[in-house]
Amino acid sequence: MESPLRMPRSKIDKKRLDEIVRTLARYGLAEWLGKDIPDLIEKRLVTADGRSISDMSQEERIREAFTELGTTFIKLGQVLSTRADLVGPVLSEELSKLQADVPADPPEVSRSTIESELEGSPADLYAEFEAEALASASIA
Repeated sequence: MESPLRMPRSKIDKKRLDEIVRTLARYGLAEWLGKDIPDLIEKRLVTADGRSISDMSQEERIREAFTELGTTFIKLGQVLSTRADLVGPVLSEELSKLQADVPADPPEVSRSTIESELEGSPADLYAEFEAEALASASIA
């Protein structure tokens, strides 16, 4: 029988393929897919902003995962970047990019946080409010 990963696209249950790829990735087994993976799978192995992870190092993938997982993981990565003795120099150097090169939250997230935490709209609470963030900051 032909491998399900090599079947023509019309025969693949895409939901099942997504489940397989997510499960392998969750258990750290995505490398089992190898470098010579079908386009159908490679299209699913992308960063949150759509960049292919197939050519990224493990350290870059860890940094991208921490970034995608949000504030707490970004802070964890920042802390780990200072501990080359624990994570090794290569990962430490890659995680150090989380010190100054983290994308700001989208405007809708900032607006929602302000409305939720301060119980008012930015227009009512501030004299001026720029929707686009100039930078991102660490947890206060």
